[in-house]
Amino acid sequence: MGGKSKGGFIVFEGIDGSGKSTQIKKISKRLEISGDNVYSTFEPTDGPIGSLIRQMLSGKVATDQRTIASLFAADRTDHLVNQDNGIRMKVDQGEIVLCDRYY
Repeated sequence: MGGKSKGGFIVFEGIDGSGKSTQIKKISKRLEISGDNVYSTFEPTDGPIGSLIRQMLSGKVATDQRTIASLFAADRTDHLVNQDNGIRMKVDQGEIVLCDRYY
Protein backbone atom coordinates (compact mmCIF):
# COMPACT_ATOMS: atom_id res chain seq x y z
CA MET A 1 0.00 0.00 0.00
CA GLY A 2 2.94 2.27 -0.60
CA GLY A 3 4.65 2.88 2.71
CA LYS A 4 5.65 1.24 5.89
CA SER A 5 2.77 -0.52 7.60
CA LYS A 6 1.97 0.08 11.22
CA GLY A 7 2.94 -2.58 13.67
CA GLY A 8 0.62 -4.10 16.22
CA PHE A 9 0.60 -5.81 19.57
CA ILE A 10 -1.76 -8.73 20.19
CA VAL A 11 -1.80 -10.61 23.49
CA PHE A 12 -3.19 -14.09 24.12
CA GLU A 13 -4.26 -14.86 27.68
CA GLY A 14 -5.48 -18.08 29.22
CA ILE A 15 -4.65 -20.80 31.68
CA ASP A 16 -1.78 -23.23 31.07
CA GLY A 17 -2.66 -25.72 28.35
CA SER A 18 -5.55 -23.66 26.95
CA GLY A 19 -4.05 -23.42 23.44
CA LYS A 20 -2.46 -19.96 23.46
CA SER A 21 0.76 -21.15 21.82
CA THR A 22 -1.15 -23.17 19.22
CA GLN A 23 -3.28 -20.18 18.25
CA ILE A 24 -0.24 -17.90 18.09
CA LYS A 25 1.47 -20.32 15.68
CA LYS A 26 -1.63 -20.50 13.45
CA ILE A 27 -2.20 -16.76 13.38
CA SER A 28 1.50 -16.09 12.84
CA LYS A 29 1.53 -18.32 9.75
CA ARG A 30 -1.63 -16.68 8.41
CA LEU A 31 -0.24 -13.16 8.90
CA GLU A 32 3.08 -14.10 7.27
CA ILE A 33 1.23 -15.50 4.25
CA SER A 34 -0.53 -12.13 4.01
CA GLY A 35 2.87 -10.43 3.87
CA ASP A 36 3.05 -9.15 7.44
CA ASN A 37 6.22 -9.28 9.53
CA VAL A 38 5.40 -11.18 12.71
CA TYR A 39 7.34 -11.59 15.96
CA SER A 40 6.08 -14.12 18.52
CA THR A 41 7.08 -13.85 22.16
CA PHE A 42 5.97 -14.88 25.66
CA GLU A 43 6.18 -14.04 29.34
CA PRO A 44 8.09 -14.72 31.40
CA THR A 45 10.68 -14.31 28.66
CA ASP A 46 13.55 -16.62 27.84
CA GLY A 47 16.03 -13.90 28.80
CA PRO A 48 18.15 -14.02 31.95
CA ILE A 49 15.47 -12.60 34.25
CA GLY A 50 12.68 -14.72 32.79
CA SER A 51 14.83 -17.83 33.05
CA LEU A 52 15.43 -17.11 36.73
CA ILE A 53 11.68 -16.66 37.25
CA ARG A 54 11.01 -20.04 35.64
CA GLN A 55 13.56 -21.69 37.95
CA MET A 56 11.88 -20.10 40.95
CA LEU A 57 8.40 -21.13 39.85
CA SER A 58 9.57 -24.72 39.31
CA GLY A 59 11.12 -24.84 42.79
CA LYS A 60 14.72 -25.18 41.56
CA VAL A 61 15.57 -21.86 43.20
CA ALA A 62 14.07 -20.97 46.57
CA THR A 63 12.63 -17.47 46.92
CA ASP A 64 9.73 -15.48 48.25
CA GLN A 65 6.70 -13.96 46.51
CA ARG A 66 7.98 -10.38 46.74
CA THR A 67 11.17 -11.35 44.94
CA ILE A 68 9.23 -13.09 42.17
CA ALA A 69 6.90 -10.07 41.82
CA SER A 70 9.89 -7.74 41.51
CA LEU A 71 11.52 -9.99 38.94
CA PHE A 72 8.32 -10.16 36.88
CA ALA A 73 8.29 -6.35 36.77
CA ALA A 74 11.96 -6.28 35.71
CA ASP A 75 11.40 -8.97 33.06
CA ARG A 76 8.41 -7.12 31.65
CA THR A 77 10.33 -3.84 31.46
CA ASP A 78 13.18 -5.52 29.60
CA HIS A 79 10.67 -7.30 27.35
CA LEU A 80 9.20 -3.93 26.41
CA VAL A 81 12.33 -1.83 25.90
CA ASN A 82 15.15 -4.28 25.09
CA GLN A 83 17.26 -2.85 22.25
CA ASP A 84 17.64 -6.21 20.49
CA ASN A 85 14.12 -7.63 20.56
CA GLY A 86 11.92 -5.35 22.67
CA ILE A 87 8.21 -5.18 21.94
CA ARG A 88 8.24 -1.38 21.50
CA MET A 89 11.03 -1.53 18.92
CA LYS A 90 9.36 -4.37 17.00
CA VAL A 91 6.03 -2.52 16.81
CA ASP A 92 7.77 0.73 15.81
CA GLN A 93 9.50 -1.18 12.99
CA GLY A 94 6.11 -2.24 11.64
CA GLU A 95 6.05 -5.79 12.97
CA ILE A 96 3.00 -7.45 14.47
CA VAL A 97 3.96 -8.78 17.89
CA LEU A 98 2.02 -11.80 19.15
CA CYS A 99 2.55 -12.37 22.86
CA ASP A 100 1.68 -15.37 25.01
CA ARG A 101 0.65 -13.52 28.17
CA TYR A 102 1.29 -9.90 29.10
CA TYR A 103 0.06 -7.77 31.97
